Amino acid sequence: MTARSASVLATRRGKLLLLSASQQLGTGLGLAIFSVIATARTRALLAANAPPDAALTAGFHRALLACVVFLLAAALIALHAANSHGEPVIHPADGTHAARDQVPAPEPAE
Repeated sequence: MTARSASVLATRRGKLLLLSASQQLGTGLGLAIFSVIATARTRALLAANAPPDAALTAGFHRALLACVVFLLAAALIALHAANSHGEPVIHPADGTHAARDQVPAPEPAE
């Protein structure tokens, strides 16, 4: 293994570790937030003398509605985020730079 390939592997490993850690943190934080929402609603209804099964169902309903809001927000962020590293595309024929999403012009017929 050359020094260059070792540095590339280390960079990818670092990115994968960061991605894994962010997924774990997001999962734990999401579970905590939605549990608090469900518990708060359930306790409020139980304090108002609602039947326990109805209070629990309403708590889960409120938490799932919050999940939908978070999911829609995440989808909007994902749709608006650029899916590139900002690196220009170099055409091998003439060496010019082009935008990543730009479709190259067709080759002229001979």
